[in-house]
Amino acid sequence: MLENFYTTKMSMDKKKLQNRFSKIRSKSGRVSKLMAFVIFAAVLLIMAILSLIIAATVNRNDYAMTENEFSDYINRPIGSIMAELDYVDDHKLVFHYLEGFFIINQETNEIDHMINLKKLNVSQHQQGSTFLEIKVDKAGTYAYLSSVGPADEIKGYETYIINLDNGEVKKGKMPKNTELFTGKADTLWAVQNPVGWYSNNCIVNKDKTYYLTSEAGKVIDIQLVTIYHNNEDMTGYNYVFSKYYVSDYRKKQNLIQERLSDDEEILINSGLSWEVNADVVKSVFDKLRETNQMKYIDVKDGNYDITIYQIWKNDISYPRLYVIDNYSIEILFSTDLREEEHNSIVSILNRPTSQLYQKTSEYLKQEFYRVYKQYYDIQSLTISNWQESGNEATFHYNMTYLYYNRDPDKLAYIQEAKKQGHEKYETLYNDYLALKQANHEFKVVLNGDTLELYSNVAPKGTEWVPIKIDDYVRG
Repeated sequence: MLENFYTTKMSMDKKKLQNRFSKIRSKSGRVSKLMAFVIFAAVLLIMAILSLIIAATVNRNDYAMTENEFSDYINRPIGSIMAELDYVDDHKLVFHYLEGFFIINQETNEIDHMINLKKLNVSQHQQGSTFLEIKVDKAGTYAYLSSVGPADEIKGYETYIINLDNGEVKKGKMPKNTELFTGKADTLWAVQNPVGWYSNNCIVNKDKTYYLTSEAGKVIDIQLVTIYHNNEDMTGYNYVFSKYYVSDYRKKQNLIQERLSDDEEILINSGLSWEVNADVVKSVFDKLRETNQMKYIDVKDGNYDITIYQIWKNDISYPRLYVIDNYSIEILFSTDLREEEHNSIVSILNRPTSQLYQKTSEYLKQEFYRVYKQYYDIQSLTISNWQESGNEATFHYNMTYLYYNRDPDKLAYIQEAKKQGHEKYETLYNDYLALKQANHEFKVVLNGDTLELYSNVAPKGTEWVPIKIDDYVRG
């Protein structure tokens, strides 16, 4: 019977069972294939989404300014053009200068995003036939970058959109009907007496006016100036890179601290500091030489800082004198002082300057800045060899300056030198970037309340002729 069960009955229904199992397998196969396809499609979709996310992230990182690039950037001198303000409100500051585009959190002073514009295929922010144009939408959410200029010169450039909230950069055009931010105005016309080397444009709203300025000449020194409309006497100044900015005073103190031995330290708030010229430095050195504390040191005309710090060592405090070159922020000389030397030097440094000297110094400073600031980045103005008698004085006047245009390769004669040979090109290139000097021999006469200025025009000897600073830039 078992034999019949396993052979006869099953044999009789063999084809029927085979057909049934075949159908089951066939249906199961179709389901399996369908499930596999669905899973595969889902995986592809997830991978695509991840790719987009990664691409966006890489995209932002590819265009971002690295820390090394940023460090080099903020220490560069400002050239013939200044930064441009693109958008500002109580929460966000957006501006660009040369290759840097920055989104700064106004509440924390942190840089939220910094873009290296050299990594984008756009015209650079500079003077010339083509230039970079940046527009921001009314909500302050997107910046639209495009190149403006002759059609044949900008045809190879692309347009970009920067998300001002997350820093994402992508290629694309500004959507039609975009409502743009319209708060910009010309700084020269909208601001009364703007300070420093200021941005061409400012931003004006109901309560405030904003513009960018630099008075010290480096990118790191750029400040956002805020004028409050409801208070004429209230103006705010904030370094846009305040988290990275270190004042010259702090640089000097840090430099001095580095020079101290392990068991020495500067007493807190113990420094006495004077901004002086070379003549005053020489007077201090003469006083020190009287006590045989130092040998002769050649002091060049320039601006200096004389600082006396109280130094703490072995439970004893004593004064130490430092003479610092204000331009290079370098210590030129230092020595410990005895009490009588300290008092004598402080007396020299606190010695009142004559009314004629003060009036002359202020007059020439105003005149040189008025006449030359549009041409040069003035670094220092110094009076030396002051010889005063009655209501007149003779002296030497020195101006040190840099050219605003800090890209010599754009100049025709340097481009030509580059073609002719490396040695000549490098010499001209370095000379253009070097600190320049202009020296004058002047005489001033105080005639009542009027200051009369004369210049010595004799190649040898003396011949004083009346002069105005404008005469030096007239044809």
